[in-house]
Amino acid sequence: MDTSIFRYVLEVEKYRNITQAAKRLFISQPALTKQLNKLEKEVGRFRPLYRTHSPISVTPQGEIFLDLSRRYVQLESEMMDSLRQFNQIPAEPVLIATTHR
Repeated sequence: MDTSIFRYVLEVEKYRNITQAAKRLFISQPALTKQLNKLEKEVGRFRPLYRTHSPISVTPQGEIFLDLSRRYVQLESEMMDSLRQFNQIPAEPVLIATTHR
């Protein structure tokens, strides 16, 4: 499963509209729809969103998926913050001694 789907579903839930979510994600509406279809196919009969009515609403199974998606995105953010700290550690100079040859 492509982990980008977690952010995608969160944006669709936030805006209750695939077109608006796609704009915020900087992807096309057909690309976002394709990703949502792929998710539904991967997980079987489970559908995270009711997409037949406007505005889009969340299914009971979707509430579980959204909760876990929020946790995943938070963990990913914490991991990236932790890894960025390594880049902020000042590097020690390396001294190399050589002969005149």
